[in-house]
Amino acid sequence: MEFDGSQILIGKGAQADVVRYQGYAYKIYKPSYRPDWIRFEMRQRVDSCPVLCDR
Repeated sequence: MEFDGSQILIGKGAQADVVRYQGYAYKIYKPSYRPDWIRFEMRQRVDSCPVLCDR
């Protein structure tokens, strides 16, 4: 995904930044963060909000 420069940094962690863009929050991982760890985090998010998230 590409941003147009209007995104706002709302969080910064050891492995990712979180930005707000057009009403949504995006977690942007560092290139060194392994894809299988990202998939694990995505599964955790869906399991923790079954009413709000698509499965």
